[in-house]
Amino acid sequence: MRVGKDAGVAKILVNEDASRLDQRDPLGGSIKNSRHAGMGALVSPRHVITCAHVVNVALGEAKTNTKKPTRSVNVVFPLSSGPGAIVPARVIVWCEVGHSTASDVAVLQLDVDAPSSAGIAVFGLIWSRLDGDELSVFGTLGGQAGHNYVSTNFVGPTMGSQAQLSRHVRNIKRDVTPKFAAHADLIKGGFSGAAVWNIFHDAAIGMVTAYNNAVEDIAYMIPAARLLEAWPELPTETRRLPRSFDIIWTALSSVLLASMFYLFLANRRTIEGQPDILSPFLGLHVYAVLATAVSCLWFMHAKDFKLHDWTSRVPRFLAIPVERGTFAAKVSALLTLLFFMLIPLVIEARFVDVLYNRGKVYIYPEQFGFRADELKGCIPRDTPLCLHPDAGLYSTVKPRPPATGGYRDNAYHYGGDTNGTTVTFFPIVQPLALQGFALVAVLIQIGALLRTFLPRFRKKVLGNSRLVPASGRAHDDGDSRRE
Repeated sequence: MRVGKDAGVAKILVNEDASRLDQRDPLGGSIKNSRHAGMGALVSPRHVITCAHVVNVALGEAKTNTKKPTRSVNVVFPLSSGPGAIVPARVIVWCEVGHSTASDVAVLQLDVDAPSSAGIAVFGLIWSRLDGDELSVFGTLGGQAGHNYVSTNFVGPTMGSQAQLSRHVRNIKRDVTPKFAAHADLIKGGFSGAAVWNIFHDAAIGMVTAYNNAVEDIAYMIPAARLLEAWPELPTETRRLPRSFDIIWTALSSVLLASMFYLFLANRRTIEGQPDILSPFLGLHVYAVLATAVSCLWFMHAKDFKLHDWTSRVPRFLAIPVERGTFAAKVSALLTLLFFMLIPLVIEARFVDVLYNRGKVYIYPEQFGFRADELKGCIPRDTPLCLHPDAGLYSTVKPRPPATGGYRDNAYHYGGDTNGTTVTFFPIVQPLALQGFALVAVLIQIGALLRTFLPRFRKKVLGNSRLVPASGRAHDDGDSRRE
């Protein structure tokens, strides 16, 4: 099912008017003559999360009623392909206003699956700061038929379990319902239960619960963490990555691709008639470091977006805005994997072949008690380097007494061309480290690939949920009203 700011939108109706829901409102796609109780968020095909006071209003009870309802409520999905279809639902989780765990939360279980076209609201637990983030809320003013998108900003947590929202300078769809233009950028009565969508993080970070009656442009939401405390089975994504992730990913993946491709081309050139052997050797070090880092970033990104479609689980190069789920998004994701994962891996395989089949390990003969004329394949220098039968990638030379040999003191060199270009080498340890890091990178890539295309979805719970105690109570005072 699709996800996004317009996905999973649910509307709770007042029961007594359910029989009159027979016409669509051409302005907002809602149902004429229906009395609106509040909003909700569809979080699985069978579950809607909303405010407890919205359920009370739908059933004709006082907003502060504490008794768990036994009657069903009626739910519609105004942005689905069948916005007039009423789906009965019963309350399975009830945290009344002032509840010690999470105030003003109710979870409804639908009698049948919601329309697939309604989509799913994805809630996210964001680790980075949210101060000033632009948020989007979709709702209906109480007693009205039209629908509005409202832009708001995150201000910060309040004394209780809520967070404060404020007026945003720009309304997303101000002309959707011109009749309410004066209130189009304010959260008012009727928006309770609506998911609060974070534009930057592409996830709902909370649920609208109240607005401030004394200060016009202030409203309150219940953060996603509190909703999870009320209902531990709430499907959520945990966003651990920093806000600068796109910049970090773009920088590291670009350096990886450019470095590997440059060194590949360098290996193709010849020096004094011989291929350049040291470029692949340097490329092995580049891949060991950068490929491991880039693979980890991909894995963490795929984990953070586990409830989104597969294209969203592939990091975006330069944070290019592409509508999720579209053909363009699929092409962009596949090109990202091709250029930043597959091509460097193929070049790495080429470099490994050069390391094992064309590179050579040299020693300084005098350090091991040998003379240059005793050994073969010597590179003429002031202090010559020579081949030795025991010198290899995974073997060392036993010195001839009284020489003591060497290891950390530049005793071994790696090269392969006849022009004498070599670099210091550490047998056994260095090739094992290079291949070990490369193997780790490949294994992480396999894990990220599985997370991207075969994600592990949370188990949908059809029964009552176990409540987890919370430390605080919801914020509620004389200046705030349940919407």
